[in-house]
Amino acid sequence: MGSFNVSCGISNLSINEGDRIGFVMLMDAPASYRTDHTGATMRLYADELYHPYLPPVFGTYGDYGRIEDVEESITTRLIEKTFNRPAEDVVNAIASGRDLYSDMGTIAPLYLENPKSSRLGEWQVTDVDALKSVGFIEKKTDVYQYGNFVLAKLALNSWAVLTLSGDVIRDKFRVNYIHEAVSAFAEATDTFPGISSEDSYAVQTIPKLSGMFFLEEVFAELNEKVVESEERKWMAESWEKLVETLELLESSPRAAGLLGIMGESFRLLEKIAFPSERAGELLAYKDSTEFSSISTLIIMLTATNHLLQPTFNGEQDGNDPASKTLAEVSLKILEDRRKKWNDEDD
Repeated sequence: MGSFNVSCGISNLSINEGDRIGFVMLMDAPASYRTDHTGATMRLYADELYHPYLPPVFGTYGDYGRIEDVEESITTRLIEKTFNRPAEDVVNAIASGRDLYSDMGTIAPLYLENPKSSRLGEWQVTDVDALKSVGFIEKKTDVYQYGNFVLAKLALNSWAVLTLSGDVIRDKFRVNYIHEAVSAFAEATDTFPGISSEDSYAVQTIPKLSGMFFLEEVFAELNEKVVESEERKWMAESWEKLVETLELLESSPRAAGLLGIMGESFRLLEKIAFPSERAGELLAYKDSTEFSSISTLIIMLTATNHLLQPTFNGEQDGNDPASKTLAEVSLKILEDRRKKWNDEDD
């Protein structure tokens, strides 16, 4: 019950339980390259909607949107350093796509100081007393204080978040379950009930991240036949220059300014969402080609007319017949084009 497939962000094929996969964490891109006269954005590059947060991790699809048996790498070690938890748990918290305190999610249970006493993980809790289990104090009926803020229940399952002086931060939002109210409270106040302040970066960041699954076999095939080219030389040279700049950044905060002015050579760093104040930590990749998998993935997507975007959709039993039909008609079109090109050459 509840099983589902996801789709490969490169090929659109279904990913089934047991398939070897990659997963790249994504964060919203700050701006689009171009906006037309209607205000709509025009997408010219694969990474205009989302930026990779770090290089991909690889493992096995474990059903229900999870990745299992994640391979240890520089990226997994950096995930663990950044989020203070095992990399596989963090990746699956992101892949769950749930709100911070969701009763179906995996984020809050990772970070709650007393997860066994919290009632927010129970299924579809509507009892407001559950707020007390994560540290809210009942000041009066349906008014609960946590730190310098108040969460108040209004009529018809609507809620409000206020300061202690009564200023409204968020007004009249409706929820069905208590965990939704607590998630909204956390988002409005940057305060995280029941969670230690040392984990504040993690719980602020994970809900903002999404991710893209892809089949490892597709990635490997395109890497061999599409990406292995002059792009490899460019990436190697860019990485060498980037490492030099990161080393300067470690020794002098002023060097951070270089990252914004060195131009195309630093697209590798400019196109990721990993926080600039932690950029020196990317030196962990200094003697590795692992970091270039970011550019490798973007090149693949550009070459196949795809965008970096979350890929969680997938039919319960897969969509292989539809994928086969798509592949067949695509192949026919390509063969017709090739025939036309050959006729023109003749």
